[in-house]
Amino acid sequence: MPASPPEQELNQIRKENRRLHLRLLGRERGYQALFSLAQQLQSDPRYLSPERITPLLERYEGGFLVIEPKGLLAANSLGLELTEGCQGHPLGWDIKQQIQATKGLAKNGVFEAQGKAGFWEQAVLVPLAGDRQLVCLWPDLSETQMGEITASEASLRTIFNSVHDGIFIHDLDGNLLDINEPALKLFGLNSKERALRLSFIGDYSASSNPLERLPTLWQKALGGHSTLLQWKARRPGDGSLFDAEIAIGSLILHGQPAIMINLRDITSEQTTWRDLAQTQANIESILESQQEPIWAVDSQFRFLVFNSYFKAVYKKLFQVEAQPGVSFLHPMAKEEANFWRERLTQSLGGVKLNLEYSVTLAGEKRVFEVTLNPIHQQNQFIGVTAFGQDITTRIELDQQKERQKTFLRNLIDTDPNLIFVKDKEGRFIEANRAVAQLYGADVESLIGKLDSELADAPADIFRLYEADLKVLEHEQPFFIPEEKLKNHYGEDLWVQSIKVPLADETGKFNQVLTVATDITTRKRAEKRMFEAKTSAEKANQAKSEFLANMSHEIRTPLNAILGFAEILRSQIRDERYQEYLHSIDSAGKTLLSLINDILDLSKVEAGKLHLQLGPTDLNQVIYEVTQIFNQRILDKGLELYLIIDPLLPNCLRLDEIRIRQVLLNLMGNAVKFTESGYIKVEIKVESAFTDLFNLLIMVEDTGVGIEDKQLDLIFKAFEQQPGQSNAKYGGTGLGLAISRRLVEMMNGQITATHNPEGGARFVLRLSEARRVPDSEVLAQSPTKIDPSNLVFKPSRVLVVDDVRSNRQLIHGFLPYPELTLADAADGLEAIKQAELFPPDLVLMDLKMPNMDGYKALEALRKIPGLEQTPVIAVTASVMKYEEVRLQTIFTDVLPKPLTRNSLLTCVSRYLEHKLDHTATREVSGTARQHLSKADLVVLEAFNSPEAARSYLDRCAYLKRSLTINEIEIFALSIKELAEIQGAENLILWASGLAQACDLFSLQEITENLEELEKALGLLSLE
Repeated sequence: MPASPPEQELNQIRKENRRLHLRLLGRERGYQALFSLAQQLQSDPRYLSPERITPLLERYEGGFLVIEPKGLLAANSLGLELTEGCQGHPLGWDIKQQIQATKGLAKNGVFEAQGKAGFWEQAVLVPLAGDRQLVCLWPDLSETQMGEITASEASLRTIFNSVHDGIFIHDLDGNLLDINEPALKLFGLNSKERALRLSFIGDYSASSNPLERLPTLWQKALGGHSTLLQWKARRPGDGSLFDAEIAIGSLILHGQPAIMINLRDITSEQTTWRDLAQTQANIESILESQQEPIWAVDSQFRFLVFNSYFKAVYKKLFQVEAQPGVSFLHPMAKEEANFWRERLTQSLGGVKLNLEYSVTLAGEKRVFEVTLNPIHQQNQFIGVTAFGQDITTRIELDQQKERQKTFLRNLIDTDPNLIFVKDKEGRFIEANRAVAQLYGADVESLIGKLDSELADAPADIFRLYEADLKVLEHEQPFFIPEEKLKNHYGEDLWVQSIKVPLADETGKFNQVLTVATDITTRKRAEKRMFEAKTSAEKANQAKSEFLANMSHEIRTPLNAILGFAEILRSQIRDERYQEYLHSIDSAGKTLLSLINDILDLSKVEAGKLHLQLGPTDLNQVIYEVTQIFNQRILDKGLELYLIIDPLLPNCLRLDEIRIRQVLLNLMGNAVKFTESGYIKVEIKVESAFTDLFNLLIMVEDTGVGIEDKQLDLIFKAFEQQPGQSNAKYGGTGLGLAISRRLVEMMNGQITATHNPEGGARFVLRLSEARRVPDSEVLAQSPTKIDPSNLVFKPSRVLVVDDVRSNRQLIHGFLPYPELTLADAADGLEAIKQAELFPPDLVLMDLKMPNMDGYKALEALRKIPGLEQTPVIAVTASVMKYEEVRLQTIFTDVLPKPLTRNSLLTCVSRYLEHKLDHTATREVSGTARQHLSKADLVVLEAFNSPEAARSYLDRCAYLKRSLTINEIEIFALSIKELAEIQGAENLILWASGLAQACDLFSLQEITENLEELEKALGLLSLE
């Protein structure tokens, strides 16, 4: 039997990386059980069977196993648990070999066995029969106790890493044994292994620290005395330094003494203390810099602190120096001391006070505003601070402001204008008495109110709210020229107002000042003037329209009078009758001139005369005007001077017809009223800006001149200066009136002055006449087309017009075999024609029944394939601005009355063609339709020689007289007869003659009449 081991011997084994403390069982328990079991097994071999030995082993305390060379024979539960993981499975005889192979060979029968996991166990071997062995293990501590120890170690590690301070543990040689997580973060380290390789003295401390003191401090710590000091720490990574506070102490680690250093970053605290010190200095500096009294007392009213300003004032008032610790109330009289004691006591109760304190300094009364604030410390009030401010000047300013406010109040209340201020919600902030009277209230009742809250508010008071918002939004004044509202009596009131944004104390524009002037009297006067002006304009327009209509009505018979007078003069030889005819002719021409002037003046006054601006060669115009009067000038023996500025552009954008009319009037007057001397016409450029020119045109003569008082009168209609003999000079008195109106329409002015050499000088100024580029002049020059040279590519042309003769006229102008012309009487018919036979070009009238030209164009553009087909608007003469508008809608615009050249020029722009000068085709040079005898016999009016001779006489008369109205009536009468009988050629001839009358083309009129004469001559011979 093995010897008994020492009582209570303590051993350690390590299982799965955990330390287990084992204590061998004492003799009383362990060995008694071991020997008892061994004797039982040795005495009765039957117990060595697996069925009987296992229950037997379970009865004993401790771990028991029975082994044999083949392996494990039996074991109780604790024995299996304690030997789990040992080498050799199943656990068997090899455990004996393991035990005997260890360095702990049998010592008093006790062996050390090493398991697979590398732990050591105490074991006792007892031999049994059959080369078997009994193995006995006695654990003193359980696995549960070991788990608790492990959990405790984990908790300590968690606490070690959770504290805010960094902790370093090192041995007495300075080698680091452990470091916690906060220390790693504080020093910017990621690896604990690297951190432990560093030295606290060499790597974590700045060289500026007294490092030689550390060993002494360590020894002091080992003696049980901790040390707290400030330290300059160093981060090993980047070498940066920071202020730290370290506590040095000691501990026992693994049975060995060690040094523990707690380290805390105090950089922010150091900064705070420095800031506090600086703040204290700043406060003292601020106190001394204040030019107002500042002081503080404790709860016994003794001085704590005060600035120099207070000290000086205090000495002046009480003739003693203020001293810290001395009572503030000491030198005061009883009444004054009670005043301050009462208020200081009240402030010590936690109340902030504001009070006014009047004193006399250097013979001058001063008023101070004093603010008392309690000093709070540890839940109690220990003193009072006092801040004084000299408000004497402020009080004086307030009093002055109050006087000014009273003055302004009286001023605005006596102002008849409406003056008020509103906030951004529309509430009254201020208003004068005039506004209150408008509302039927007093000023006080308006303040803070909206218009809608006032019972007697006018229904349309300024409509101000939207205007106020606009003023505040743009931060700009807003002017309302006029606004109608009603006062509380229901009477109409007109005002003119200005609104101005006002800024509040924050600088934001939240208020609007309105000043409104009553303009009711002016508006009523304007209304009366407008009504009178409107009435006068209507009367004048009616007069002008009447004169214009009458002028046309008078002109028709006047043309006959003049025409027949001319015929009679060529046929009558009697001198007396010749004188009569001369008087008729002279009076008729005078009347015609008067009618023409009245017509022009009527157009101007009726607003029916519009300028037609275009390229104008002013040099050529002046030359032509002077040539008209050249013979009369020579007959009178006058000198003519023509002076043209070389800077005058070749072409300017002017109304050539109207400028020519003005110059004719001025030249006509100069020639008329000048009997000797000269006439001078001068044009010069006064100034030029790029393409804009200011021109001066002067017509000067040495005639009868004009009196001073008549210089402006002569430009009025039907006015002539006294002494101007109508019998001698003639004239209507309208020429200059018309000229002035025309010049004003051209952005110019015309004036009359005296010629220093005698006579008159008329000055015409034109402003900003624009130069016309040469390229535009060439482009707008009329192109003369020889119809016989035109050869078109085969094309289809759709002619749309509700007047049949107009369509026939276009047919007559386009007699080309390559062109297929189709007709439509309105827009609907044009759409049908275009869908059946898509045209290459459309000539479209605008005013038609069923569908006009605009809607027809819109419909044509929707037909596939016709989106880009040229559509030309053919319309009656339009104003320039209307023509420009039509150009944006249609492809082109062709104004009526049509001419052959204008139609061919326009059509040739859009239809492919060429000019063949060798062509032998016969194309009429005019729209004149050739007539034959067959074209006339269809009419009853021409079916006899007598009727034919009658029409021949009529043609001869019309050719001689060329009275346009009569010729036009003649053409239309024949056209009506031809349309009844369907005589197409005769219809075309009549349409051409009427068209020539519209154009006043005497040549074409004569040619058309001659064509009719030829055909009538053939009939009269029968």
